[in-house]
Amino acid sequence: MITCAWRASFAPEEETELREMLAAAAADDAEAGFPAVSLDQPYRDDASHLVVRLLPDQRAGHEGSSPVAAYLRVEPDPEGGPATVRYVVRPEFRSRGISTLLVERLGLDVRADGGWAGTGAAALRIWANGDHPAAQRRLGVPATGQRAGTSRRDLLVAAGPSRTGGATGPRPGAGGRAGGGGRGLVRPARR
Repeated sequence: MITCAWRASFAPEEETELREMLAAAAADDAEAGFPAVSLDQPYRDDASHLVVRLLPDQRAGHEGSSPVAAYLRVEPDPEGGPATVRYVVRPEFRSRGISTLLVERLGLDVRADGGWAGTGAAALRIWANGDHPAAQRRLGVPATGQRAGTSRRDLLVAAGPSRTGGATGPRPGAGGRAGGGGRGLVRPARR
């Protein structure tokens, strides 16, 4: 159902499609006050970008279409701590198992050579602000704090190996491994 590939940069058409998807997600999430992910946000040069697409559709009227279903960015911590993961699913594809398929494909093993999915990350900070239903389901992680009626879910991840192999394509800009504070553990992050 999905295919994914790491990118160091984007072809103009893909960047346009990503920007449109991220803008649609931001608009969809803004009413509830959820933060947006954008290609214009500052991030380090050694950040990793994963583009997730639906497999080409062969139904009549859709032949060959393979829209961007999700975007994931891994941002290494300059202090060597857990890398931050930012992830967005196209609004019309939410609650269809895209994230589950991605986790099944990439796994959560940060102990592998090259870190998680070859990104160099030895620990990941995966978080969601607010009380979005997807945040409630995400890996079964409980909220770690309350602030003005919203909750924040933080998770440092080091888990088992991938079930079906990783993403295709070269791993861009492989920086050093992020710090190993959460190595071998799944535990709430400290703030």
